[in-house]
Amino acid sequence: MALASCNQPAKQTNSKDAADAIYYGGNIITMEGDSANYAEAVVVKEGKIVFVGGKDEAMKVAGDGRSMIDLQGNTVLPGFIDPHVHPSIAAQILPAEIVSAVEWNIPDGKSIAVKDHASYPT
Repeated sequence: MALASCNQPAKQTNSKDAADAIYYGGNIITMEGDSANYAEAVVVKEGKIVFVGGKDEAMKVAGDGRSMIDLQGNTVLPGFIDPHVHPSIAAQILPAEIVSAVEWNIPDGKSIAVKDHASYPT
């Protein structure tokens, strides 16, 4: 998932464009900028973060037909990229694709090297 801007303007969507879910009710922390930023909600559509910001704006972006997922005070770091991971450990405990600033040999082949937003897999 890629991190969307916390300051994204809200837009109306119709039900065919509705998001999958809105996550709210917890500590939603982004590291956009030089320090931690807190948001009220995250909107996810087709497995990708499409909005991070206020809950009212998230409702407009998400449209009708989305799930509402209450985080019940838990913490979420949307778009978090771990800058230090041992691929052999991550491959055993995380069901996720490994993306790193350098190419790694991993059990399923090689991870890709990502050094900027344009080269991040979508």
